[in-house]
Amino acid sequence: MKILPRFIALAPVRSIPMALCLLVGVCAESACSRSAPSELKATLKTWNAEAETKTVDDAMHWYQASTDDEKKLARSFATEAIATARLSKAAREKWGHDAETVIAHLCSTDTLDDDNTATVTGFGDHVTVKLAASEVAPIHLVKSNGVWRVNVASYIRIIGPKLQSAMKYSDQFSAMADKTTAAIIAGKYASSQDAADAVRAAIAGLDAEQ
Repeated sequence: MKILPRFIALAPVRSIPMALCLLVGVCAESACSRSAPSELKATLKTWNAEAETKTVDDAMHWYQASTDDEKKLARSFATEAIATARLSKAAREKWGHDAETVIAHLCSTDTLDDDNTATVTGFGDHVTVKLAASEVAPIHLVKSNGVWRVNVASYIRIIGPKLQSAMKYSDQFSAMADKTTAAIIAGKYASSQDAADAVRAAIAGLDAEQ
């Protein structure tokens, strides 16, 4: 599911690996990269399942957010997560698993198959999860009161002064996903390829504005 907005992967934040290097260090990342433990994979899968049926308010517990900016960003994250999960679900129910995977990856989000192959760097209560799908940005997690949550403060640091732009982009992306979901359900696309092309064109339009 879409834990993070696609904006995270865009210029000038396209250098996400560099940002990660600054946060954890190249050597540290390569030295401790390992398969994500079952506990973390189960968390990702639970979020995937919840995103298809829950509300944005329900999803807020996925995020560790303390400041006002962190809470605002977390809500944008959650809104886009819900919207893209429902879009992926609509594609799956209309055309099957392969269509779901194509649409999900176009939206820079993961599927259950991606969760199964997740890897993790870091130790203790702070880790970074990386999905095999290169389109999905690494997920910074922190364990709070025994529960893994997305560490929103990490993304505040990565986004920096472009916070307002990131939230605007995320809101626009969410609206696009909702519109496409409605179109799929209404039978407006003759094939999964048509739906994927529509998503690809819509994303290109959003990206061009950044």
